[in-house]
Amino acid sequence: MRFEWFKKIWASALLAITPAIAYAQPAQDLTQAWFYASSETDRTIQHGALESASKTDNTAMFGLGAVQFFSAIEGFSQDMLKFGLASHDNELRALLPLPLPHNATPEALTYGGLRQALIDFETELENARATLASVDTNEPVAISINFANARFNITGQESIPNEQSFVGLIAGAQSMTTGTNAVPADQEFKFRFDNADAIWLEGYANVILGQVDFLLAHDFSRTFDASFHLFFPKSNLPLQEDLIPNGYEGRGGMFGHDGMIADAITFIHLLDWPVVEAERRTDFARHMTEIARLSRANWAAITVETDNANEWLPGPQQPGIHPLTGIEVTQEMVDGWMQSMDLLEAVMAGKRLVPHWRFEGRGLNLKSYFESTQNFDPVLLLTGPGALPYLEKGNIITQQEWRAIQNLVGRRNFGMVAAWFN
Repeated sequence: MRFEWFKKIWASALLAITPAIAYAQPAQDLTQAWFYASSETDRTIQHGALESASKTDNTAMFGLGAVQFFSAIEGFSQDMLKFGLASHDNELRALLPLPLPHNATPEALTYGGLRQALIDFETELENARATLASVDTNEPVAISINFANARFNITGQESIPNEQSFVGLIAGAQSMTTGTNAVPADQEFKFRFDNADAIWLEGYANVILGQVDFLLAHDFSRTFDASFHLFFPKSNLPLQEDLIPNGYEGRGGMFGHDGMIADAITFIHLLDWPVVEAERRTDFARHMTEIARLSRANWAAITVETDNANEWLPGPQQPGIHPLTGIEVTQEMVDGWMQSMDLLEAVMAGKRLVPHWRFEGRGLNLKSYFESTQNFDPVLLLTGPGALPYLEKGNIITQQEWRAIQNLVGRRNFGMVAAWFN
């Protein structure tokens, strides 16, 4: 026992100097070590080393931003698992298209607790976005990652098993959102990420941050209290014991349980959310505009690439069927996507109007809508009364225009391409 104090001091010293030792490794090795790590302790060491290296190493800056991004996604997934999000056993999976394992005894969830989880997620993701924005696009970076070896800690435990791989995660998300799985279980998926992909990942951070900002801009507590047991059926929500004392058991298929149908109707009925943080609606619009800007920058970087080595998002000059998406990128697809980004930017600036089925000759000015402090009521927006304050005559997007874009990108795979291209 007399040597216990010495062991503790030695262990602390070793942990302190490990990042300095790891810093001597190339930034790609540090990033790979984080993604391939089998424990959270190992990840902490690699994260610290990347932080130190990023002060002088552009590739380490990219690696750090990627690690921060996926750490944020992991953290939010872990929170949703902790509270028992039922993405694994019902068809309401669009809320979070991640194959979460079953949690039979989730923690109690409150409205304040859910907002805090979203705020924490936003804070971590904003850190990742800022880091990715700091990557020097004029200094080449390159990091190869084999998704078959990369692990995603969806449970938050110290040990990260092999089964929690990015390939399995992508396969599960694909089957949940499209009903198909194009990912072979036994194939390696090695991709080389470069400067264009740093821009791509920053764009994706803006995609998610915009959604979080829009949700937090509003008070959705009434909807939470009366219907969110639809998503968290065993998390001790206010009406859980009265409405679904035994959960949604005995159902078959989507909305096979009568209670689910009733609760879905309640959810839709209560989609009338007062604005409580108006600046977040403005932030949502800013993120959407950033998506368009970054997508253009991303494709500008892609189209000047002359190699074709394990590209995550290849250009038309880098032919081949992508192993995860099963799609080959063509110039027509890129042209169509750029047109859609032009529309997105014009819509968010109020220069183009969105057509409304009920009002011929007038369209929605979404810039005015998102700058408004009125409540969010998508039902009244769709049926007409909620749209009236924002209707204008002007340059309305036509069906023919939108159909032409879809035809270029690919009608059959438009959703997949949009999710991939960002």
